[in-house]
Amino acid sequence: MPKTLYAADAGPDVHTGAGKLVALLLSTSAANALLTIYDNTAASGTVLLNVSINAYESPVYIRFPDDVPLTFTTGLYLSIPANTYAHVWAIGF
Repeated sequence: MPKTLYAADAGPDVHTGAGKLVALLLSTSAANALLTIYDNTAASGTVLLNVSINAYESPVYIRFPDDVPLTFTTGLYLSIPANTYAHVWAIGF
């Protein structure tokens, strides 16, 4: 049973502890932006996902299917460049 639901503009450290990533909404005004999501509470460790977007494709919405979740064990950390914004939905366990 989930304990928390996180839905907010992402600061780097989104969640501490185990859970699953439900969805992302990303936008950027940069020519090219690379968002990296880590299973950690810092910008190191296991990379869960890299998303490359540009202003012409912005915003980008990604939803993960319930039967194929993107799970994390240590935490959820986003590394995002300047002029890039992320809204994150994650369930913590």
